[in-house]
Amino acid sequence: MEKVKYTLFDFFGFVLPGSFLLFSATIILNGNVKSIQDLITPFNNISLSAFTIGLIAAYLVGNGVHNLGYWVHTKIGLKYWQIPKSYLQPKLAPAKMDALIREFSPRNADTLDLWNALRAMSHNLSLGFLFFGCTGILKLIENSNYWLEWTAISIISLIFSVQCLKRAFFYHVWYHRDRKAVFEALRLSEKVNN
Repeated sequence: MEKVKYTLFDFFGFVLPGSFLLFSATIILNGNVKSIQDLITPFNNISLSAFTIGLIAAYLVGNGVHNLGYWVHTKIGLKYWQIPKSYLQPKLAPAKMDALIREFSPRNADTLDLWNALRAMSHNLSLGFLFFGCTGILKLIENSNYWLEWTAISIISLIFSVQCLKRAFFYHVWYHRDRKAVFEALRLSEKVNN
Protein backbone atom coordinates (compact mmCIF):
# COMPACT_ATOMS: atom_id res chain seq x y z
CA MET A 1 0.00 0.00 0.00
CA GLU A 2 2.87 2.34 0.81
CA LYS A 3 4.27 1.85 -2.71
CA VAL A 4 0.91 2.66 -4.31
CA LYS A 5 0.65 5.86 -2.27
CA TYR A 6 4.00 7.14 -3.51
CA THR A 7 3.29 6.07 -7.09
CA LEU A 8 0.07 8.11 -7.05
CA PHE A 9 1.93 11.06 -5.57
CA ASP A 10 4.60 10.79 -8.27
CA PHE A 11 1.90 10.73 -10.93
CA PHE A 12 -0.17 13.65 -9.62
CA GLY A 13 2.74 15.60 -8.13
CA PHE A 14 5.27 15.32 -10.95
CA VAL A 15 4.02 13.51 -14.09
CA LEU A 16 0.75 15.41 -14.49
CA PRO A 17 2.24 18.92 -14.00
CA GLY A 18 5.21 17.94 -16.19
CA SER A 19 2.75 16.74 -18.84
CA PHE A 20 0.98 20.11 -18.77
CA LEU A 21 4.31 21.86 -19.27
CA LEU A 22 5.44 19.57 -22.11
CA PHE A 23 1.98 19.74 -23.71
CA SER A 24 2.09 23.55 -23.49
CA ALA A 25 5.57 23.69 -25.02
CA THR A 26 4.48 21.38 -27.86
CA ILE A 27 1.44 23.56 -28.57
CA ILE A 28 3.51 26.77 -28.53
CA LEU A 29 6.22 25.35 -30.79
CA ASN A 30 3.79 23.75 -33.25
CA GLY A 31 2.49 26.33 -35.72
CA ASN A 32 -0.17 23.90 -36.97
CA VAL A 33 -2.14 24.19 -33.73
CA LYS A 34 -4.57 26.99 -34.40
CA SER A 35 -7.78 25.89 -32.64
CA ILE A 36 -8.84 23.55 -29.85
CA GLN A 37 -9.56 20.82 -32.42
CA ASP A 38 -5.87 20.92 -33.37
CA LEU A 39 -4.64 20.28 -29.80
CA ILE A 40 -4.22 16.54 -30.29
CA THR A 41 -2.80 16.82 -33.82
CA PRO A 42 0.87 16.66 -32.69
CA PHE A 43 0.10 13.42 -30.82
CA ASN A 44 -1.95 11.55 -33.47
CA ASN A 45 0.67 9.01 -34.54
CA ILE A 46 2.63 8.62 -31.33
CA SER A 47 4.26 5.24 -30.71
CA LEU A 48 4.37 3.38 -27.40
CA SER A 49 8.09 4.06 -27.02
CA ALA A 50 7.59 7.79 -27.68
CA PHE A 51 4.73 7.80 -25.15
CA THR A 52 6.96 6.09 -22.57
CA ILE A 53 9.77 8.56 -23.19
CA GLY A 54 7.21 11.35 -22.90
CA LEU A 55 6.07 10.06 -19.49
CA ILE A 56 9.66 9.88 -18.28
CA ALA A 57 10.31 13.39 -19.61
CA ALA A 58 7.11 14.63 -17.92
CA TYR A 59 8.27 13.14 -14.61
CA LEU A 60 11.68 14.80 -14.95
CA VAL A 61 10.20 18.15 -15.97
CA GLY A 62 7.64 17.98 -13.14
CA ASN A 63 10.37 17.13 -10.66
CA GLY A 64 12.57 19.88 -12.08
CA VAL A 65 9.95 22.61 -11.69
CA HIS A 66 9.00 21.53 -8.17
CA ASN A 67 11.07 24.34 -6.64
CA LEU A 68 9.44 26.86 -8.96
CA GLY A 69 6.02 25.58 -7.85
CA TYR A 70 7.08 25.90 -4.21
CA TRP A 71 8.33 29.44 -4.90
CA VAL A 72 4.93 30.38 -6.40
CA HIS A 73 3.26 28.81 -3.35
CA THR A 74 5.38 30.73 -0.82
CA LYS A 75 5.69 34.05 -2.64
CA ILE A 76 2.13 34.32 -3.92
CA GLY A 77 -0.11 31.81 -2.15
CA LEU A 78 1.15 32.37 1.40
CA LYS A 79 1.30 36.15 0.88
CA TYR A 80 -2.26 36.34 -0.43
CA TRP A 81 -3.85 33.93 2.04
CA GLN A 82 -2.42 34.55 5.49
CA ILE A 83 -1.44 31.59 7.66
CA PRO A 84 -2.34 32.04 11.35
CA LYS A 85 0.72 33.40 13.17
CA SER A 86 0.29 31.01 16.11
CA TYR A 87 1.14 28.09 13.80
CA LEU A 88 4.38 29.72 12.75
CA GLN A 89 5.79 30.24 16.24
CA PRO A 90 6.94 26.78 17.32
CA LYS A 91 8.46 26.29 20.73
CA LEU A 92 11.28 24.29 19.19
CA ALA A 93 13.08 24.27 15.84
CA PRO A 94 10.74 22.76 13.21
CA ALA A 95 13.22 20.02 12.26
CA LYS A 96 13.48 18.94 15.92
CA MET A 97 9.69 18.96 16.27
CA ASP A 98 9.38 16.74 13.19
CA ALA A 99 12.08 14.37 14.46
CA LEU A 100 10.36 14.03 17.84
CA ILE A 101 6.99 13.39 16.23
CA ARG A 102 8.53 10.70 13.96
CA GLU A 103 10.15 9.10 17.00
CA PHE A 104 7.20 9.15 19.41
CA SER A 105 4.20 9.10 17.05
CA PRO A 106 4.88 7.54 13.64
CA ARG A 107 1.19 7.58 12.65
CA ASN A 108 1.00 11.32 13.19
CA ALA A 109 4.27 11.71 11.28
CA ASP A 110 2.62 9.87 8.36
CA THR A 111 -0.26 12.32 8.44
CA LEU A 112 2.14 15.26 8.41
CA ASP A 113 4.00 13.69 5.48
CA LEU A 114 0.67 13.34 3.67
CA TRP A 115 -0.10 17.06 4.14
CA ASN A 116 3.34 17.92 2.74
CA ALA A 117 2.91 15.59 -0.24
CA LEU A 118 -0.54 16.96 -1.03
CA ARG A 119 0.78 20.51 -0.73
CA ALA A 120 3.58 19.72 -3.20
CA MET A 121 1.14 18.07 -5.58
CA SER A 122 -1.21 21.06 -5.41
CA HIS A 123 1.40 23.76 -5.99
CA ASN A 124 2.94 21.76 -8.85
CA LEU A 125 -0.50 21.32 -10.46
CA SER A 126 -1.08 25.04 -9.98
CA LEU A 127 2.08 25.75 -11.92
CA GLY A 128 1.05 23.33 -14.68
CA PHE A 129 -2.35 24.98 -15.06
CA LEU A 130 -0.70 28.41 -15.00
CA PHE A 131 1.59 27.46 -17.90
CA PHE A 132 -1.32 25.93 -19.81
CA GLY A 133 -3.34 29.14 -19.29
CA CYS A 134 -0.42 31.23 -20.56
CA THR A 135 -0.21 28.92 -23.59
CA GLY A 136 -3.86 29.70 -24.30
CA ILE A 137 -3.11 33.43 -24.08
CA LEU A 138 -0.18 33.08 -26.52
CA LYS A 139 -2.35 31.11 -28.94
CA LEU A 140 -5.09 33.74 -28.57
CA ILE A 141 -2.62 36.43 -29.65
CA GLU A 142 -1.31 34.24 -32.47
CA ASN A 143 -4.74 33.07 -33.75
CA SER A 144 -7.30 35.78 -33.06
CA ASN A 145 -9.83 34.01 -35.31
CA TYR A 146 -10.31 31.47 -32.52
CA TRP A 147 -10.45 34.00 -29.69
CA LEU A 148 -13.41 32.44 -27.88
CA GLU A 149 -11.83 28.97 -27.67
CA TRP A 150 -8.44 30.21 -26.46
CA THR A 151 -10.02 32.69 -24.04
CA ALA A 152 -12.12 29.90 -22.51
CA ILE A 153 -9.07 27.58 -22.22
CA SER A 154 -7.03 30.36 -20.61
CA ILE A 155 -9.68 31.38 -18.12
CA ILE A 156 -10.49 27.80 -17.09
CA SER A 157 -6.79 26.94 -16.70
CA LEU A 158 -6.07 30.06 -14.66
CA ILE A 159 -9.08 29.36 -12.40
CA PHE A 160 -7.79 25.81 -11.82
CA SER A 161 -4.34 27.25 -11.13
CA VAL A 162 -5.69 29.54 -8.42
CA GLN A 163 -7.78 26.71 -6.95
CA CYS A 164 -4.77 24.39 -6.76
CA LEU A 165 -2.69 27.16 -5.18
CA LYS A 166 -5.44 27.73 -2.61
CA ARG A 167 -5.53 23.99 -1.91
CA ALA A 168 -1.74 24.03 -1.39
CA PHE A 169 -2.28 26.80 1.15
CA PHE A 170 -4.84 24.70 3.04
CA TYR A 171 -2.50 21.71 3.17
CA HIS A 172 0.25 24.02 4.43
CA VAL A 173 -2.00 25.31 7.22
CA TRP A 174 -3.16 21.80 8.13
CA TYR A 175 0.45 20.63 8.34
CA HIS A 176 1.42 23.40 10.76
CA ARG A 177 -1.80 23.09 12.76
CA ASP A 178 -1.46 19.33 13.17
CA ARG A 179 2.25 19.48 13.93
CA LYS A 180 1.62 21.98 16.71
CA ALA A 181 -1.34 19.98 18.08
CA VAL A 182 0.59 16.69 18.09
CA PHE A 183 3.61 18.32 19.70
CA GLU A 184 1.47 19.76 22.50
CA ALA A 185 -0.80 16.71 22.95
CA LEU A 186 2.16 14.33 23.33
CA ARG A 187 4.02 16.82 25.55
CA LEU A 188 7.09 16.39 23.41
CA SER A 189 8.73 19.52 24.84
CA GLU A 190 9.07 17.61 28.15
CA LYS A 191 10.79 14.74 26.36
CA VAL A 192 13.42 17.14 24.96
CA ASN A 193 14.40 18.22 28.46
CA ASN A 194 14.64 14.63 29.79
